[in-house]
Amino acid sequence: MLMINFTYVKTGLITIGLLAASALFAPVANAAPKDLSDLNSDGIIDLADLTLFSANYLERNWETVDWCLFYDNTMAGEPFDGNSTDYYLKRFKLLLTFIRDFEDCDGGGDPDPDPLLLKLENQPKFLLRAAESKDGTGNFYFTDPRVGSLYIYDSSLLLINELKGLDKPLAVAVNDQAHIFIGNDGRDNIEVYDPADGNMLAIFGEGLVQMPTAITFDADGNIYVTDSRNHNIRVFDTAYNLIRTIGSNGEGDSELSFPMDTEVISWNDGGTMVQEVAVADQGNKRIQFYDIEGNHLYSISEMEPPPPPPGVQCGWFNPDPECFAPEFGQLQALSVDASGNLHALDMFQGSVLVLNPGTGEFIRGYGEYGNGPGFLKLPMDVLVSSGGDSILTSGDRSRIEVVTTP
Repeated sequence: MLMINFTYVKTGLITIGLLAASALFAPVANAAPKDLSDLNSDGIIDLADLTLFSANYLERNWETVDWCLFYDNTMAGEPFDGNSTDYYLKRFKLLLTFIRDFEDCDGGGDPDPDPLLLKLENQPKFLLRAAESKDGTGNFYFTDPRVGSLYIYDSSLLLINELKGLDKPLAVAVNDQAHIFIGNDGRDNIEVYDPADGNMLAIFGEGLVQMPTAITFDADGNIYVTDSRNHNIRVFDTAYNLIRTIGSNGEGDSELSFPMDTEVISWNDGGTMVQEVAVADQGNKRIQFYDIEGNHLYSISEMEPPPPPPGVQCGWFNPDPECFAPEFGQLQALSVDASGNLHALDMFQGSVLVLNPGTGEFIRGYGEYGNGPGFLKLPMDVLVSSGGDSILTSGDRSRIEVVTTP
């Protein structure tokens, strides 16, 4: 029997109906336009782009524009010169960042967050992926593709803030510099944000990713983007250059079918840092393992049962459930705990299976399918926090479950 100890539960603010996985991950027919900030296509956002923007969109000489007023009104969603600014907010994020810095619109580097960017206005409807902050706040981040926002919870999992203006955000992760990486399914890109003020720092992956479902990092800071629709893992360096692709569509030993999550497992082997890449290969109902260069190593599709408890003898003659390991149903997410064990979230079974990634041995499980607090229904992510608790998005509503595992 799987044992579970729920320490506390934060119930969601809104209860919503089920959203089928097929509807959540359906192809986007009309993806939002790309960021248009680089108007002269020279790869740099600078005064030349601002000059073109002013002439083409505001029909004014750039020197006659109160750019801080334009910036403030746009970020607040208010009209400028009697015209809506919604188009600019959605399509000129990098140019808005340039305006803010060039005109010193934030008052000379005020460290306080910009309330126009980080301001709680909407309630969550469908919390999807989770990440933990690395800026000392203890906050947690959750994407919500239905609202189009990133929700920020404090260390007690109380909702405190919202980063808006995203387009079907799926993946979220935080690197060692505390920058927030968000995978936008609607814009087919990855956007990087400053947690202090919500300002965008970078955009990458355009033209390379179609469905950025999950993001993680290796020990060198390289960025692993799980692309479910392309059936592969795109690996970018810290300057956002593509350095390799792991996997391709298929059922072969090294191939993937609709991968949903990736984790980099690290350990010290006699003074040498060893890293392996684990991928939740949902379509093939297995976990694939690659070395850090993307070469296939092995896969786990059936888990070995743990040693039986004292007094229990396992064999064909004994149907005791302690003698068997559960099978994968619909792998949705992976997370690694402090001991290096892999927590594999099974969406359809509503449970998490903990296994030894090296041997495939099933260690334990937790979670139970069902409705209401203490149960999981269509769970979408598992995050083993720095405190050792497992943070799970329940999937059926904006509810978060917190689990203490043995």
